Amino acid sequence: GTQSSWMSFPLLGVKHRTELASLAHTSHLCFLYLGDFFSLSLTSGFMQLRYNLGDRTVQLQSANGVDAGGGSWHTVRAGRQGTRGYLILDGVEERLDPPPGMAILDVASEMFVGGVPTSDNLPADAVEGEPIGFTGCIRELVVNGHQLDLSETGALDGANVGDCDGTACGFHVCRNGGHCTAVSSEAAVCTCPPLWTGMRCERDTSLRSAGFLGNSFLKYRDPKYPSRTLTYTKIAFNFTSSSSDGLVLWMGKVEYEDEDYLAIGLHDGHLKMAVTLGESLSIPLVHRGARLCCEKWHHLEVVQNRTAVEAFIDGKLVVFEDIDPSEQYVALDYGGIFYFGGFELYRNTSEPGSGSGSCTEEAHYIWRRIVKTSQSKPPALKSVAHYVKRLKI
Repeated sequence: GTQSSWMSFPLLGVKHRTELASLAHTSHLCFLYLGDFFSLSLTSGFMQLRYNLGDRTVQLQSANGVDAGGGSWHTVRAGRQGTRGYLILDGVEERLDPPPGMAILDVASEMFVGGVPTSDNLPADAVEGEPIGFTGCIRELVVNGHQLDLSETGALDGANVGDCDGTACGFHVCRNGGHCTAVSSEAAVCTCPPLWTGMRCERDTSLRSAGFLGNSFLKYRDPKYPSRTLTYTKIAFNFTSSSSDGLVLWMGKVEYEDEDYLAIGLHDGHLKMAVTLGESLSIPLVHRGARLCCEKWHHLEVVQNRTAVEAFIDGKLVVFEDIDPSEQYVALDYGGIFYFGGFELYRNTSEPGSGSGSCTEEAHYIWRRIVKTSQSKPPALKSVAHYVKRLKI
């Protein structure tokens, strides 16, 4: 904006909290007013917060100055709680707790940003010195938890306000972390991050079903791992497969052969699992009932309760085994790591630890021993669905 620029917005409640980012081009100005009165201004290069609740004017000033040359963006947070006020510029906070007095902000006008249409009715102590309109940029203005639309359609009224970015890639053109590329002065293209799509990356495409082609994988880190009870694990998901052999899930870090893990896969179309709780390679647990391949969806639930392992297919108990009745080890310390459909990298190794020493080589070697196959790598499943939403540990 320029020194004659301003925008007005409706009031957003009597409690007041303001957050904004600013880029200033003058050293003495005022750029936020709220009726009679709560004002946030820039004076002689420092931020000032002033408010009057009916009995006196309270003033706070930032400890640090602002780049009045317009070379840096600054973040400002200001507000009041009763009579107490706070002002935070780029993370540096100033607070003031004045003597008891009136605590309600009684305002009747709209809120002004960047300046006011006329200073005739402006309280004399709303700013220091002569009121001067703001020259610079303001973006991401949030008042009482509501982000204001700083545009012609978002404001009640205004004058002499333009696009501060100067290109079609103004602030927040691309949502949710998307990258904006200006193709002309009026057109832009957004490159969206994973799980977002749309012209402005505004549509969520959260994964509901993942397809695997034999050389693909998903790696998942459990954010709640530090608080998990490792003696009890429950994991459930839906899956279908076009192959009779494949690794469905590997739960564990696989840095060494004796690490804890839970492995689930198919061998000759049958469910095959293995669980290691701090000992050497466990004996595979196999269900030789109905085949689980051939494009049919199944629901699988696996429960590890200390040394007892259960598996349910489509709600029916098909595996129940106590893998260590002496309970020498009872916790599945999986390190918060899950692999679905495969592993990060594959190198054709016949013995663990050879080659580059990749931890995924170790996992492939262990899996080949579990399924007792000479395949160079376990083929992945075609599709796994709802595995994260149904994960219960």
